[in-house]
Amino acid sequence: MKIKILNDLQEETNRLFIAGAKFAPGDPRISKLVPILAKMGEKSPALKRLSLLADELLSAPQPEVVLAELGVLLNSVLSTQGDTYSENLEKIENTPLFKEWPDSLTPYSTLSPIITALTTTGQARLEVIQKAYANGYINDFRLYPILSKGLADKYKEITLFLVEKVIPSIGSPMVPFLLRDLDINGGKADALRFNLLDTFNYENIMTLAEQAMNDGSKEIQIEAIKTYGRNAANEAFLLELTNDKKSDIKEAALVGLIRMDSAPGKEKMINLLSSPKFKSAIAAAALCKDPEYNSKIFECVKKYYEDKVLPDPDNYTIAGNFAELLQTLLGKNEEYIYEFFIYLFEKYSQSKNKQTQSILVGISNVFYNVKDKAAVLAIFERVSYIQHPLAQLHLDLVKDSYTPKQIYQVFAPFYEAGKLHLTYYLTNFDEAWADLFIKKQNIPGIAAMMDSPAKPRLLKFLKLYVQKREHNLGYAVRLLADQLPTEELAPIAQKLYEAIIDQKTVMDNNTLSGVLQDIFSEKHYVDKLFLETDQYHLLEELKKFLDNLKKPTYVQSNLKDQLARLL
Repeated sequence: MKIKILNDLQEETNRLFIAGAKFAPGDPRISKLVPILAKMGEKSPALKRLSLLADELLSAPQPEVVLAELGVLLNSVLSTQGDTYSENLEKIENTPLFKEWPDSLTPYSTLSPIITALTTTGQARLEVIQKAYANGYINDFRLYPILSKGLADKYKEITLFLVEKVIPSIGSPMVPFLLRDLDINGGKADALRFNLLDTFNYENIMTLAEQAMNDGSKEIQIEAIKTYGRNAANEAFLLELTNDKKSDIKEAALVGLIRMDSAPGKEKMINLLSSPKFKSAIAAAALCKDPEYNSKIFECVKKYYEDKVLPDPDNYTIAGNFAELLQTLLGKNEEYIYEFFIYLFEKYSQSKNKQTQSILVGISNVFYNVKDKAAVLAIFERVSYIQHPLAQLHLDLVKDSYTPKQIYQVFAPFYEAGKLHLTYYLTNFDEAWADLFIKKQNIPGIAAMMDSPAKPRLLKFLKLYVQKREHNLGYAVRLLADQLPTEELAPIAQKLYEAIIDQKTVMDNNTLSGVLQDIFSEKHYVDKLFLETDQYHLLEELKKFLDNLKKPTYVQSNLKDQLARLL
């Protein structure tokens, strides 16, 4: 039979995560498990560590820290040894013991909208995940298994964000969860998991790669071929694969060769970059660190520009191909490359033709990696018309040197045209921005201006915004709760209550999810809106409303659970 004690321990730790770590000291259910774990720990270091942590939890002055460590270790044991039998306890000794823990535990009510975004379908889920990542909520081990499964999300932008930002920010603690979900015969999601395991230097990655080459699906084999670049002994094998008729195999083999710094591989890469099949070499060229070959890569890019782009500058396909080639020069800051981009930038920033957008993206991305920011800024000062995304780069360069008034004068037209994001870049806004933020209903921008002279008219707008029940309703109510005196908050609480229960204009899940996260997951705001204003009865009425729903949505059920805890 499986080790029942581990399943029992997981059930009890999950209970404490939901109820709160403060209830852990002296917990009788955990106390009953400690002697059993200690006895079994005589044969297994991993189980011994679990018993010590469980025992420490019963008297810990900071139980949330111990509970986090216990939960991560327990999940890693269950994830990697889910089928371990009691007579084979020694297998658990190989379970990874992680040393990187989240700094703090996020309340489960705050995690709930994130879990919803990662496990359901629908619009605006990416925004929820991005917001959680920006606020530091995503690195919670309760989300680790969900993040791994999220790599199979049908929405490409979500999987891309998980692969490029979220999971790398967590690092090696994700390894056991990626391993658990990895199917060597799987598709794109499993290829992403394999690639991440390689990125995290999983110790048995070469064993997995060999297994994939023998029995794996095509998607996994492509990633395995790249992994073969870890060992120079595989050079001949990879060189042979560069002659394969399939472009994805050719591309993977080149990546492996560049990874091992193979001289024949670099020559093969340059030959392909100079041919009609140049796309097979782009990924490898972007990885190349050899200055000599970076110079050759630049010459290939320049030749493509002269031979293809100049004769037909409005051809969208050619422009797209050129943008892909530009990506190979990212981070290669040699002076000749820099001068070439200055020339391209001056040429294309004058153009209003939409076909040049892909080229502009490539130029912008390279300029973000150029060390001489002052020289780039000098180019902006000579250019009368700046297209997005170059306007975003321009703002990034001057945000610390321009006055708030100068920033408004230069960038307000771009913001009004919808070609510029501000609130992630600026903290000090000129008062003139207030009218634009009201016009655009930019709640984060309004929040950033609450210390400005425009505060009275911004608060007036927020009150109207709450009545209209717009998308950022929760954020707006939260701002009003922070800024208004208690005697003015009762009507706001009433409007929030009416918005949630109005059956004629049922609040969509994304808006309600924001309300749950911004208001009802924070006891401080619930108290301020409903208790201090003598509106407690609204919470009771809201709970009754949710209890009577025949088919509540997932978010409505979460709100119902949260209210049950509050009441």
